[in-house]
Amino acid sequence: MWRFPSVPDVSLDFCLDTDTNSDIILFMTNIDKILEKMRRSPSNIKFGDACKVCEHYFGEPRQKSSSHRIFKVPWITPPLINIQNFKGKAKEYQVRQVLGAIEELEDEK
Repeated sequence: MWRFPSVPDVSLDFCLDTDTNSDIILFMTNIDKILEKMRRSPSNIKFGDACKVCEHYFGEPRQKSSSHRIFKVPWITPPLINIQNFKGKAKEYQVRQVLGAIEELEDEK
């Protein structure tokens, strides 16, 4: 796995697209991997991973404590996403809320 020297927490997997016989290299970031896992198994997501995804899409948390992170999101009602640390994992319903907010964000683009 290769890491960008100036960007921590971003690693890339490389694979060659051999189906089209081209030299296209596909990239998948850690954020993409976590999102994929969130969609497959929302009940088994580490709190830290959920926070990484939220910080990537929504910026720094509005409130940051040891057990909660609250992110401000302007396009949904209520405009807050709350992630709670429950025994090292994010709660399933909160992971689903994050996925819904990300879908809304991508629909706006």
